[in-house]
Amino acid sequence: MKKLLAFIFVVLFFEFCFAQNEHFKFKEIEIDGQVIEFVDKLQKSGYSIFGIATEDGCILKGEFWGEECELIVFSTEKSKVVYGVAVNFNKTLNPQAKKY
Repeated sequence: MKKLLAFIFVVLFFEFCFAQNEHFKFKEIEIDGQVIEFVDKLQKSGYSIFGIATEDGCILKGEFWGEECELIVFSTEKSKVVYGVAVNFNKTLNPQAKKY
């Protein structure tokens, strides 16, 4: 009986561990796929390209949590697949920002 319960526990444990098939999302957009596709989806949701846009990444400007911000989209060097998004509420990336 103990072996059966232990077996069931192990099976359920692994089932829960490997059931995570969903990618991370940013504003309901999966952080996955090519940079161009991901940036296009962000533009459709209200962000605009700001600064340099390359296949290696992009900087966008828009609103997040009710505040103006800059988004930095990161991608892998070889495959150009998006792996991260950073939100910058501080205007340090903006070269035209006023310094106080």
